[in-house]
Amino acid sequence: MKSILFLVDSLRVGGAERALVSLLTHIDVTKYEITVLSITDGGEFAERIQSIDRVDYRYLISSQSSFLDKLKYKLIYSWLPPRLSYRLFVPKGHDVEIAFCEGYTTKLIGASTNLSARRIAWVHTDLLDNNWPLKSGIFSNLEEEKSCYARFDTVAGVSEIVVTGLKTFLPNKDIRRVYNLVDSEEIISKSREQTCFPHDLNCFNIVSVGRLERVKGFDRLVEAVARLREEGVANLSLTIVGDGTHRQFLSDMIKEYGLESTVTLTGSQSNPYSIMRGKDLFVCSSRCEGYNLAIAEAMVLGIPIVSTRCSGPVEILQDGKYGVLCDNSVEGLYNTIKLFVQQPGLCNQYAQLSKERSNFFRIDSVINQIEQLL
Repeated sequence: MKSILFLVDSLRVGGAERALVSLLTHIDVTKYEITVLSITDGGEFAERIQSIDRVDYRYLISSQSSFLDKLKYKLIYSWLPPRLSYRLFVPKGHDVEIAFCEGYTTKLIGASTNLSARRIAWVHTDLLDNNWPLKSGIFSNLEEEKSCYARFDTVAGVSEIVVTGLKTFLPNKDIRRVYNLVDSEEIISKSREQTCFPHDLNCFNIVSVGRLERVKGFDRLVEAVARLREEGVANLSLTIVGDGTHRQFLSDMIKEYGLESTVTLTGSQSNPYSIMRGKDLFVCSSRCEGYNLAIAEAMVLGIPIVSTRCSGPVEILQDGKYGVLCDNSVEGLYNTIKLFVQQPGLCNQYAQLSKERSNFFRIDSVINQIEQLL
């Protein structure tokens, strides 16, 4: 039986983490011995993974934030070279070692001393358009990053756009496209649960989901909604599901524009689907995107989609066939949302197109791709 290690930074709510849970829920665990190692413990998805039969969940740093945990955090992320961190902290003896998200996990598995293991790097962003590991200093320069990826046997990209970027970034490397798994049955089932954030039937309800980081462009979405409200275009409601470093910045924006009764930041939610259900429009405002799992999930729920024109959404929406792609700017968001508000028939038209496109996200085909990769 093949032994597989998945390494992640954490299992807090996010698209990559959600994709890992779906993968582990649907893969045939009788074929593999699976260990998930999270550098930091905690998060809703940690609990989910612990509940999956025959998956061994481990972590390196407790969520208790003791002196020892803080010391270990510094050792792993700042003080020790990756090769030494790997030797000290990563369990050995696996046939396959997977860095499930670009960034430090890639650096750590790239330093693996297990020469008999097959190493796989899973990339969820377009590294040509949004090389956040380099920008954040995980890699000191581009050559160091390329050298790290060169030590992997295979690199998996979550979309064709990501794969295209990787092929430019890493010529002659075995690079494969593996879409994130979308569990339609679970999404629909969870959408029926009660939520603390019901929508107002007297409003045009917009929803967006993602990490509250600059790259997601929520500041531009808030600005677009502020302009629409100021012009009295419609009674609008915007709900943004997620958390991140830009939360305070967005809260300040909301107060500055006087949108406290219009825009809701729900924070991190283990079940975003009950909040998304029944919304009039899903908006992706990202500056750049590798895939955007939330768009696919919204389509499963039959919500019409508007997205800024960037790599991942272009692929999911087939260049505008199944949703509207707008200019990647505040003006683009403003004009397109206004169009949907003023032409209600568009919502019905694109809701049907979302449902049609959701049939594309079949679990069996994605699982087959994953098993071939392993």
